[in-house]
Amino acid sequence: MSVLTWNTSEFFDEAEEKLRHESLANAWYSSEKDVAEIELRTAIATKDFYKYPKVTSYHFQLIKEIADSDLPIIEANLAMFYSYRRGEGVESDPSLALHYIHKAVKTGSNEARLVYARCLEDNQGLESVLDTDPAKALEIYRELARDSKDPSSMDIACGRAVNLLIKGKHTGELASADEELVWQYSGDWRIIHPSRLYYDIALFYSSEIKSSGNGSWKSRRAIDLLIHGMKQSRDREVSKKCEALLDLWGAKPIAPPPPTKEQARRENAEIAVAVGFGAAGLVLWTILGIVLILAALAIDVVVSIVILAFFVIMALAALARKKK
Repeated sequence: MSVLTWNTSEFFDEAEEKLRHESLANAWYSSEKDVAEIELRTAIATKDFYKYPKVTSYHFQLIKEIADSDLPIIEANLAMFYSYRRGEGVESDPSLALHYIHKAVKTGSNEARLVYARCLEDNQGLESVLDTDPAKALEIYRELARDSKDPSSMDIACGRAVNLLIKGKHTGELASADEELVWQYSGDWRIIHPSRLYYDIALFYSSEIKSSGNGSWKSRRAIDLLIHGMKQSRDREVSKKCEALLDLWGAKPIAPPPPTKEQARRENAEIAVAVGFGAAGLVLWTILGIVLILAALAIDVVVSIVILAFFVIMALAALARKKK
């Protein structure tokens, strides 16, 4: 029977976690040591690993044993990295966190490389054991941004690379490959994260606005980004900044004026006519459908009578021949 415990920070289903734990243990202690199966079971066991302390504690020792092995189990090493970095289920230890992220990176995991690059970018709590190295982080982001085999990592890496590339820069000041990367990321009309990049990339292209007005293709890209940022950003501050810059450039979309009474009356009349025609069409097609159904039924009845009469006549003819 499932044991449920609620408090303000967690929801722990002991029966479910026990099932995950046993499934992982069976895969891990199997003589075959199927790496793919262990990776899958580890991913399932760590599904809520970073959310609830009880879940972390429940699986910690087994996952640490897997991470400390020579097998390239990415999820186990990432779980240990997050646990020691955040102090979840164990006392915080930046040195061990760095050890496990290095192990995860050695497996060739793009996810691990992204995490490590982020640590190089802004430490992520590892200040005591790792110096920031934005140039190295950017190198990793560039490589992942061009790896079309992993779209998820590619998208995240591209955004992180753009974030680093455009700081204090304007279009024309980057290498052509990096300019292309910024253009690619800002031109796919995805929801950009973080949303401040709508504004930051527009500023990157702002020199084009100042030199050639709103007519160039880079200028149009900047304006489009600000419009998207103004409308789509959930960050109200970013939305306001995008709107203010559009105002400054004289490029803010003008909302259509509210309809006059006469326009409203005409629109309502057109709607009423359209609804009337729609209702009339519905009635007409309904009647036509009923007529066709009745006709089909009538034809079926006539055909049935003709066939029955044919067999009756044939039977009578056969009987008459027999009497002769």
